[in-house]
Amino acid sequence: MWLTKPTPDDIKRLTHQLDRLPLSYKAGLLERVDDERELPRDLRGWFVDRFEAEIGHGDHDFAAARAALRRWQQFDRDWLVLADDPAPIQENAVVAYAAQVLGTWWGYGCRILRVIDEPNRFGFIYGTIQGHAERGEELFLVQQHPDDTVTYSLFAMSRPGRWFSWPGMPIARHAQGRFRPTSANAMRRAVATAAISPN
Repeated sequence: MWLTKPTPDDIKRLTHQLDRLPLSYKAGLLERVDDERELPRDLRGWFVDRFEAEIGHGDHDFAAARAALRRWQQFDRDWLVLADDPAPIQENAVVAYAAQVLGTWWGYGCRILRVIDEPNRFGFIYGTIQGHAERGEELFLVQQHPDDTVTYSLFAMSRPGRWFSWPGMPIARHAQGRFRPTSANAMRRAVATAAISPN
């Protein structure tokens, strides 16, 4: 926790601290959910969130979206801080970041569990590391559809991970809800900027 906005170097130190810690839950949540209306009994009570937004069109925009995910540009918000060189998109890589909640900055860490790298889809699933205020997994995915539309989507399962997260759950859910559209806007900006940049 920081009372003032942490620096990218603070986040880099946090990354090293978290690298040796285990996940805060049993991995494989997203793979078990086909329809959130019919969750397995042991997953009832978990929050399931899906979000999709159009961010571009055509091969160039899809390439720009892939590059933006590799640079973690979906986190490009003034209330989020990452290291200057955040994790490479590869399995077992750890990304740490800080988020501002009610004026205080909280540090979090997640580990990449799976990378999706296909001709028309790119993304990854990461899971929360021990000590995170939440438990769960999230998928970040960009996709080029047959009509050439490029979309950015999120699929997440979560529940409070620490004792103090339960009374703060409405605040956490609000922050999660705020993150989804703002991250899509960040991806749109990244794609638009790439579209007007010189080769």
